[in-house]
Amino acid sequence: MQSQLVMDPPQVIDGRRVNGASFNASDCNVEANVLSIKVQLERKRPLPRWILVLVIISCGTFAPAAKADTVTFSLTANTCTGGCSPFGNVVITTTGEPANTVKVTETLTGATQFLQTGAGYALAFSVTGNPTLTIGSLTTGFSVGNALSGHSESKDGAGVFDYWIACNGCGSGASAPIETGPLSFTASASGLTPEKFEVLNYKNYYLASDVLARYTGNVEATGFTTTTPEPGALTLFGSGLIGLSLIFRRHLFPKS
Repeated sequence: MQSQLVMDPPQVIDGRRVNGASFNASDCNVEANVLSIKVQLERKRPLPRWILVLVIISCGTFAPAAKADTVTFSLTANTCTGGCSPFGNVVITTTGEPANTVKVTETLTGATQFLQTGAGYALAFSVTGNPTLTIGSLTTGFSVGNALSGHSESKDGAGVFDYWIACNGCGSGASAPIETGPLSFTASASGLTPEKFEVLNYKNYYLASDVLARYTGNVEATGFTTTTPEPGALTLFGSGLIGLSLIFRRHLFPKS
């Protein structure tokens, strides 16, 4: 393309005649083409691929409001002969377990020990809906007393419970051998969560355990605490990436 010289017409400024500036028309064409390409790039430039990939991954980490993944029952009440203390706690959690499965761990404190007096069981409890439980990974020295639905038991003033674990490794009464624990097992059923164990019986006990702590008899839980998991680090990271992507979009696609 041949260059064509273009000159602005003369102008009068402050009473003086001024010659117009001269330039090549091809310069205008080149500048106009460059400007057009620049505008197209600014309007059509996609977000960096790595940002899009990370945003998609992070979006998948968002979930509905988290439920409590751990419930801890404190053994603070007792129907022991003469009163017995200290007691212990029972922790029920989904942490590290597959769906529909919880891990139950009963830990006795101080000199408290499991035994088999006939007054109760190592652990007696109830579950909302009274489902059939599958018990696994049970601590040696203990056995499943009842994992089936539709059966209940009342022992030593602690009230009625639908499920229990017996200390079959314990001697009769307070005789040896005596298990110190902790007692641990998994329980599985459709939709089973730690909250399903928050069942009060008519004696206002959530669960009971037959123990030896100076005297013998059941100790019970009258309350509990819950722990809800905080948002994962990846979720928080994803939130930041989404914010960054919005900032990138505003710079790359400004409002006209």
